[in-house]
Amino acid sequence: MPKKKKTDDNKHKVDASNVIGLHAAVVEQPITDTLETNYMPYAMSVIVSRAIPEIDGFKPSHRKLLYTMYDMGLLNKPRTKSANVVGATMKLNPHGDAAIYDTMVRLSRGYGALLHPFVDSKGNFGKVYSRDMAWAASRYTEVRLDPICAELFRDIDQDTVDFVDNTVASLNDILSRIDYVSDSAPYILGDVETAGSHISDAMGWLAEVNVA
Repeated sequence: MPKKKKTDDNKHKVDASNVIGLHAAVVEQPITDTLETNYMPYAMSVIVSRAIPEIDGFKPSHRKLLYTMYDMGLLNKPRTKSANVVGATMKLNPHGDAAIYDTMVRLSRGYGALLHPFVDSKGNFGKVYSRDMAWAASRYTEVRLDPICAELFRDIDQDTVDFVDNTVASLNDILSRIDYVSDSAPYILGDVETAGSHISDAMGWLAEVNVA
C-alpha cells in the first residue's frame, strides 16, 4: 500500500495574530458592556441615518426615490411603470425592491397618507386606512412626480444642495432639501425598536440584581 504523502501543515497557515475576532478566546465582561460596545453603535447608526428625517423632512429612502424619478424626467413626462422606477432607484438605494416600492406607495396620491402627495400614481396603491386593501405589484402600477415636486427640485442644478459619493463612483446621493415631511418608516427600525425594548428591560433587571 503506497504511503501517504506528508503535507506541510504550516504551508497554508495564515498569520492572524493581528486580526480581532479570529481567536478562540472567551472574554468575560458584564452584559451591559457587551451591549453598549456591540449593539449601541449599530442601533444609533440606523436611527440617525435612516429613521430620523433630515432638516428637509425626508429620510434617505424618500430622497433617493424622488431624485431618481426627477433624474428620469418624470416631472414632465408621462407616467411609467413603477417597476422601472424601483429598478433605477436600486442604484442609489440597494436595499431591495420591496422596501423601495413600499416607500413609493406611502408617498403616492392613491395611498392617501399625505396631504400633499409627492407621487402622482395610477392603479391600485391601496389605502392608508385599510389593512385589507393591499396595493398591486409594481409591474401593474404607474407613477410620475406630482407637480408639487417642481418646488423640491427648483434650482437643484445651481448647487443648492450637497451631494456625496455613492457606492457606484459615477452616482451621487442627494443630501437634503428643505420642504415637506412624510411618514414612511424604514423596515429596519421595527427590529431596532423591538430589540431595544428587550435590552432596556434586561439592563434594568441587571441593575436591580447588582444593587441587591
